[in-house]
Amino acid sequence: MDEIRIDHIITGLETGGAEMMLRKLLEQMEPARFRSRVISLTDSGTMGRAIEGLGVPVETCGMKPGRLAPGGFRRLLAFLRKDRPQIVQTWLYHADLLGGIAGKMAGVPHVLWNVRHGNLDPHRNKRTTLWTVRLNARLSRRIPQAIICNSRQAMQTHIAAGFASDRFILIPNGFDCSKFAPCDAARKAVRDELGITATAPLVGMIARFDQQKNHEGFIAAAKIVASARTNAHFLLAGRGIVNENSQLT
Repeated sequence: MDEIRIDHIITGLETGGAEMMLRKLLEQMEPARFRSRVISLTDSGTMGRAIEGLGVPVETCGMKPGRLAPGGFRRLLAFLRKDRPQIVQTWLYHADLLGGIAGKMAGVPHVLWNVRHGNLDPHRNKRTTLWTVRLNARLSRRIPQAIICNSRQAMQTHIAAGFASDRFILIPNGFDCSKFAPCDAARKAVRDELGITATAPLVGMIARFDQQKNHEGFIAAAKIVASARTNAHFLLAGRGIVNENSQLT
């Protein structure tokens, strides 16, 4: 069987859900069947070295987040024309837009988008993000052969926003259950560090501080639980979860 060349184009490689899922996907792909490469529109971020450690090359276009740079787009197009992949799979809105256009211009036979966002509330998204979503909706019938969604909510949200309904494929996030499994030692270590007894309820929210993550909703729910279970504890962790965050405190 001939080797299949796949270029994954992503907006950036800072640590996040899409970036982690890309890395997990690359870990599980058969190197004898697929030759993968990752192209970041911005820089290699915190994930670039980890991906290169899998034997997957990482290229960068040097764009600033949220900004279209003609020079960066030309580099992206040059990468595709030189490598001539059979498949381009894009991750996140700006990569869907620019990677999709570049893939078509480079004559890539199969262009696939990734949509991994389930809330288009104008109060919880940047205007530039919503503009990109609207443009992608218009192009969704012309550029991607398929649009991969990781949740039914995301799929329904984007169909309502004007995306081509017949392009969507639902593939939920996958997890390695040998790694993500209950661990008595880790449970005890965290509780000992925080001074929480073994029997007290402990509820955690692991997410960066962002309106999309709805920390306000978590705190409102915690108030209800704490009023009924006075020994309950609540743990927040993630980027921006610090004492200096006055909005959170």
